[in-house]
Amino acid sequence: MASLLTNLVPVFTSTNWLAWYPQMESFLMAQGLYHVITDERPLPNEEDDNTTNITKWNHHNTQAISNLCLHLAPNILVKVLSKTTTSSIWSSLKEEYGTPGVAATYAEFKAMLDTPIPSHEHPALLLVRSTLTLCDSQTQILRFLQKSKQ
Repeated sequence: MASLLTNLVPVFTSTNWLAWYPQMESFLMAQGLYHVITDERPLPNEEDDNTTNITKWNHHNTQAISNLCLHLAPNILVKVLSKTTTSSIWSSLKEEYGTPGVAATYAEFKAMLDTPIPSHEHPALLLVRSTLTLCDSQTQILRFLQKSKQ
């Protein structure tokens, strides 16, 4: 399983979030571990003996944390070592790195400027698609700035 992780998912270095997170998410799904991100740990229930479910969830959580930690750069790993659930690690990473910054928006803008317009096609579709991408990035940056002011 570790060789699959090594071959399929790059190490997260803080600048490659958009490439890394869907690959890690897919890897966890393929391994049957993604539910520890989306589901809470089962609570002990006096009516039903669900210790098997709790043990299984704990085991999957440990496996998922191990897979995540194996593919985090050391400077990012130290930020999440105190987290005890995959969900808390994932949320922390997504909050810190999932919002594009000014540099990412500039890179998208620069890519739009460098995009060749095919001579045999109408440029409107290409321009609309590029504009929507840029507007979405700007909206996300504005939300981030508003959140950071609070």
